[in-house]
Amino acid sequence: MDTFNVVGSSYCSSSSSESTTDVARALLAMHNSARVIGTELVASLKNDSSSSTGTEATASLGTVTQATQSNVFSTKLHSLATELNDYVLSGESGIEVQERDFVADAVMNVFLTQDAVLRIHLTNITELPNCIGLLETVQVLDFSGCCNLKKLPDVLDSFPELLTLNLQGCRNLTALPRSVMGMRWFTNVFMKGTSINLSNPTNAKVKKNGTS
Repeated sequence: MDTFNVVGSSYCSSSSSESTTDVARALLAMHNSARVIGTELVASLKNDSSSSTGTEATASLGTVTQATQSNVFSTKLHSLATELNDYVLSGESGIEVQERDFVADAVMNVFLTQDAVLRIHLTNITELPNCIGLLETVQVLDFSGCCNLKKLPDVLDSFPELLTLNLQGCRNLTALPRSVMGMRWFTNVFMKGTSINLSNPTNAKVKKNGTS
């Protein structure tokens, strides 16, 4: 059955206070030159491989693949850092800007470490950045306690291994985004303390199997 489990138990963990925003900005500054170098390297290696044979050609093509993968990572990093910077600066108050900075730190840290868990427990943020959809390794999204969060990014179908979505205590959250339709069937959704109405056609995708 293509539904999700809604459960009532809770868990909570503190997000890291160690800043990675400065690292993200430094990496963003490095990105343009790195992308140019990577593109030139790929072109050069492709030319070399076309004039080589046997083992030499295989080795050159392997290096081309590695350089291409590195360039893809660099491009994703650029997109992530750019969007996180815009997200932080668009905060409407000083405290929200500060908390958005913490969000940016957490997202960038998960991206760089390929961690499986993104935990954000902040009381003044009203939205999260769409770029969390780039965190393809995430298995747990824990936004519990974000009591002023009004909407989720419409990217819930971007996590192929997502096991848990914890929204407990997000009392201003009234709906799930349409991308919930693309979530994996085994995802557990914790919704106790939210204002999500499961009679909504999109929200009804979630099967209520406990206390919401």
